[in-house]
Amino acid sequence: MFKRLLIALLVLFPTQSWAEDATARSTARVQIEIGIEVASIYNNRGLNAFAAGQQRDQHMMLAPSIAFAFAGFTVQYWSAYQWLGENQADLVAEGVGHEQQINLSYAFELTERWGLALGLSTIFYPFAGEQSAGTSVPVCLEPYVTVNRSGWADLSLTVLYSGGVQKALAEGRYTYINPTLEKKVPLNGSIELALGLGVGVKIYDQFAANKENVVDVAMGISLPIALGKATLSPGVNWAWTNLKQKNAAEEQMLWGSLAITLGI
Repeated sequence: MFKRLLIALLVLFPTQSWAEDATARSTARVQIEIGIEVASIYNNRGLNAFAAGQQRDQHMMLAPSIAFAFAGFTVQYWSAYQWLGENQADLVAEGVGHEQQINLSYAFELTERWGLALGLSTIFYPFAGEQSAGTSVPVCLEPYVTVNRSGWADLSLTVLYSGGVQKALAEGRYTYINPTLEKKVPLNGSIELALGLGVGVKIYDQFAANKENVVDVAMGISLPIALGKATLSPGVNWAWTNLKQKNAAEEQMLWGSLAITLGI
C-alpha cells in the first residue's frame, strides 16, 4: 500500500493523496478516519513545495484530513498549510500554499493478492492571487489508476494525469508514473517498522519547457504505534529530484514527520 489516510506511507511521502492507494474497505458500515500530519518539509513529488530557494528548507507543513469509506468507495478531504518561513504569503498568492484536495476513489480486489483502485483528485488553491498565480483559484484534476500486489513486500504502480484546468496552467500538465514498495518489519510483539521506497517519472505535455523535476526518488522509515483507535506514526524521510543548476547535494532533502490518525 502507498499514500496516500496516508496512514503509513503518507508519513513517508506527504504529498500525495490517500485515495491513490486505497484498498477495499469493509462493507459493514461507513468508516471515518480523521488525520493530521506535521512534517518539517512538504515533499510534493520530489520538490520541497514550501522552499524559499533550497530543497532542504525546513518550513513545516500541517496537513489535516478526513475520509469516509464504504464498500470500496472513499471520499477524502486533505489540505496542506505552511507553518514557518517568510515566504508563506508569497506562496499562497502564487497558488502553492494553502493547498486543498478532494479525493474520490473506488478500490476492489482482483485476486487474493492483487487489487485495483480508480480515482480522481481535485486539487485547488482558493486563496491564490490572480496576478501572482496567473489565474484565480487554480484547479488541477488528476484521474489515476493504481494496481497493487500484497506479499512479502507490498508493491503498487500508480499512473495519473495531472491536468491544470486553466490555460495559465497548461505548461505544467504531465503524466506521472509512480511505482512504490512498502515492507513492514516486525520489531517486538505488534510493533512493526514500515519501510518505503518510491520512484516517480513525469512525462510533460510540453517537455521542452520542463527540464527539471522529471524524476524523483523518495525513501522513508516510520514506526506506526497503535493507541486504541488512534495510530501515531513518527517518521524520517529522504527525497531527491533532478534540478537545473544544482549539485547532487542541493537536489536532496531530509525531513521528519509525525502523523496521527483516528478511526471512527
